[in-house]
Amino acid sequence: MPSSAATSPIRAKTELATSPSKYGSKNLSESLMKASNSSLPPLPSYAAPPSPSSSRKSQLSRDPSISASSAVLELPLDIRIMVESRPSTIHYDFDGFEGKSYKSFWLLSDDEASSFEKWNRLEFERQNRLFEYFTNLLRIRFNMKRMVFHYGPAFEKSHGLTENVAADYRKTFSRIKDLYGYLDKLVSRKLKPAYEGHMFVNDRYVLKVSGKWLSNLAASYHYVSQGVVYLARLSANDTVREWIAEQEETDELAQSNRFAPSARELFTSYFIKLFTPLALIFKDLIKLYAKMEKPVQGEAVKQMYDILTQINTTSDHTTDLDNKISLNEHLVCKDVLYLEMVDLFNPMRHLSSTSMEMEVSGKTSWSKCRLVLCDNYLLPLIHRDSDLFLLKPPIPMQYLSYKVLNTNEGDETSPHLIVTDSGNEIIYELRMLKGQNMASIMINTFTKDLDKTRTAFFERMADGRTLKLINGCSFVSHTESRSVSKNGPPEWDLVTRAISVSNEASETNSSLLRPLSTTEPSCIDWFGVGNEDFLAIGANDGIYVGQQDSPLSWRRVCELTGVTRLDVLDNQTLICVANHEKLYKCAILDILPAYTGRYLCDRSFKVIQKHCREYELGFQDFRRGPVLVNTRHIFCWKDQKIRYSPLTIENNWTPEFKSMKATFNVLGVSVFYPNLFTVMNFAENMPIFYLSNLDSLTNTPLPSLDNDRDLQKRLKGQKPVASFKLSKERKVYETLLVYTNYGITVDCISKSQTFQRSRKEMMRFNFCCIDAAFDIDKSTLFVCGNQGLEMWHIPSGQALQESRPKLISCVTGRDVRLLNRTPGKITVSLLRPDEKGDHAFLRKILLVG
Repeated sequence: MPSSAATSPIRAKTELATSPSKYGSKNLSESLMKASNSSLPPLPSYAAPPSPSSSRKSQLSRDPSISASSAVLELPLDIRIMVESRPSTIHYDFDGFEGKSYKSFWLLSDDEASSFEKWNRLEFERQNRLFEYFTNLLRIRFNMKRMVFHYGPAFEKSHGLTENVAADYRKTFSRIKDLYGYLDKLVSRKLKPAYEGHMFVNDRYVLKVSGKWLSNLAASYHYVSQGVVYLARLSANDTVREWIAEQEETDELAQSNRFAPSARELFTSYFIKLFTPLALIFKDLIKLYAKMEKPVQGEAVKQMYDILTQINTTSDHTTDLDNKISLNEHLVCKDVLYLEMVDLFNPMRHLSSTSMEMEVSGKTSWSKCRLVLCDNYLLPLIHRDSDLFLLKPPIPMQYLSYKVLNTNEGDETSPHLIVTDSGNEIIYELRMLKGQNMASIMINTFTKDLDKTRTAFFERMADGRTLKLINGCSFVSHTESRSVSKNGPPEWDLVTRAISVSNEASETNSSLLRPLSTTEPSCIDWFGVGNEDFLAIGANDGIYVGQQDSPLSWRRVCELTGVTRLDVLDNQTLICVANHEKLYKCAILDILPAYTGRYLCDRSFKVIQKHCREYELGFQDFRRGPVLVNTRHIFCWKDQKIRYSPLTIENNWTPEFKSMKATFNVLGVSVFYPNLFTVMNFAENMPIFYLSNLDSLTNTPLPSLDNDRDLQKRLKGQKPVASFKLSKERKVYETLLVYTNYGITVDCISKSQTFQRSRKEMMRFNFCCIDAAFDIDKSTLFVCGNQGLEMWHIPSGQALQESRPKLISCVTGRDVRLLNRTPGKITVSLLRPDEKGDHAFLRKILLVG
């Protein structure tokens, strides 16, 4: 049997393209524009027949590349007759889709198909696979056409369907429209002449054109993939699901095609597994060309398969993809941020095959639910008809604990499962379905999987992270906190590790030492004297000085009450807020003798500002005559008044305050290098951040909420916590704003001179945030709540628009507090039960590495 290159009506004389794509655009729309402006080598004139009918009847005799070949004369007569006798009415449908096979499309009878296969089984299989490849492209094009010309315009014209319809359209349908246009060029311009009217297709040409197309697509597919995943998340919204069902009733393309997938499938899963059928066809072709001993075509298909694997990986193709798609098709959420927290279609996200059908207790009745286990969250999903509703936040692994209760033997729903989400402070009571066989075994199996998943989670969180114990036995509490997080497994719990390392290195048995105080530490800082390093801890009953992980070295040096903040300036002076909101300073040279002599030095503390509830330090540009210098400033505030001053050794660490008045009571100030600061307020049940500078003292709101209804609704009732500049560059203004439950980034819009959201998704925290810190060099956000401290990597630079924040580590415990927010000195305190077992809790103070 001669190769199809010799017998097919289309021939491509150029070799298969193996060079990488020259379209390396970051945006698919740019790639598509470049692709449309450049062209593949034109088809030979004989490759585009004037009409399907005339081509089919005379293709073997008229095409010079075939009629001149002796191989044509060797074709069996029945095959020649079969080719020439195809009806002229056979056409590919470019406006719809029919699920036909190669045999049925070309109207081959059983005898004709048998003759073809007997003549050359491998050629028959090759043409079948090439036909399947083209019809799969037609199927994809058809379904994209539905989205682009029916659902897309309807979504764009809808009012109030989502919080920001225009932005959601750009993230989803706009990207599918770009891909549709690019696919249409391949199908309608490049491949249609090769297929339409040709029963024998030239595979070399098809593979050449398709390989180049896939190569260009892979370079920019991440752009499409993000839109597809966002569309899947968006379609989980209850209102959007109802809208999809309504629009399906007027989807004429679907109504006229019984093979069309449902609208719900289009939105939730179809585009996520878009190219999976093509990958299977390529696998078959690779095996086929090996049998046919066609290494050139085989290598071309292998390259296409590798490119498609890259595309499928980009489109979040994972080992759990089928499970994820199956879940997503039924998943509906109360808040789309819940799905963003889970990040279901993240390629690294693992979805356990183990799930539990149970009933969950509500306010007045029990509801059927399903517990779905991910590697980062447990999802409690409520059954409603065929849907699964995520009505409450997903339960984070780090704040999840459970108890199994065996009730009365006569209870058909025994045992019960009590799941506690200490982060969101929610308790779930669940029971087995009535009549469930082997209920105890099923509960036991599920909880074992839950324990394994939780252990694996803490192992990831502990990777490369360390804590160093500073003080573990000086401060004690006899009141148990209601905010309790279950510790991770001992081998992966960072606090347990730090305590073990300290016990092994210390010559003192800390369990035999009596605590110094029952107070709660509030702040900490370091200072050095000679070759020795010391720490100062502020608390409600004074200031304590000691050395790291040296229990016997700690003692109180003053009895100022209510110390809430302290800092040591250049190892020379300590400043603090204490005693009913007064700002004090004291020289280290006065503190050290009191420490070594074991006496109090209260008289050495001098009041430098009487009205100061809190303060903040940071470097600001400061004009000294004609010279602009950048020097440390102190900002302190109380009520609506903010005072500020340089604070240097030149002024003997004694500020000369100037003042400004805020519109509302000031909750905090953040200082941004080189010349900006933000002021935090809370008024009319809304959080307020103002950006200002010392030159103009003007107030610019962060962010502008005029055109952001979603954000305006979410921020209602939220308290401002902190703000951080994300770059050290002077003219880069992107800022991270932290609220009680959310984190967003804003940036300056030069045209309007306003600040608006700069990134697509907003962070929703796993607990109520009470404090935060940011390490600008490592792009790491530290978020603190009563239940734990979480460390999040915030993407910066080129990656910020596309990447999501990632949880990289966490510390769990009771009454967790940040004592120092300075990068490199991030310090946390938390309660752990006293080893003596007398119902006391020791305050562990740890440096975060």
